[in-house]
Amino acid sequence: PPGTMVNFLRSFRVVLSRPYVQVPWGYEWNDEFFADTGARVVRQIQPLSPLDRWNVWQHVTGRPDLCVKPGDRLMKADGRWAFCEQEVCLNDSQQAQYLATPDLAAQQERRMVMEF
Repeated sequence: PPGTMVNFLRSFRVVLSRPYVQVPWGYEWNDEFFADTGARVVRQIQPLSPLDRWNVWQHVTGRPDLCVKPGDRLMKADGRWAFCEQEVCLNDSQQAQYLATPDLAAQQERRMVMEF
């Protein structure tokens, strides 16, 4: 009806790839949001990372609204809800330090689908 306010929620999917598992995806979470509610909210994007490359490509193709930016909240990673009890990927945990053998690293995912 006329005079009513409508709120919109923007949701989009990001597909990232990396050459090998030791390359970080490029996101840094806001620790305050995570500690308070368990939400994974982007604090910063690391330069020259797969996520930064995604953002550059969105600008090049004229879709800046699909860029991930500080304040965006991750809803799902690889089809799993991004709750505080679950890791988004192996690089979110201390386990990433122990990927010394190439066989273990080769088994890890080099592709991730994130939904914001």
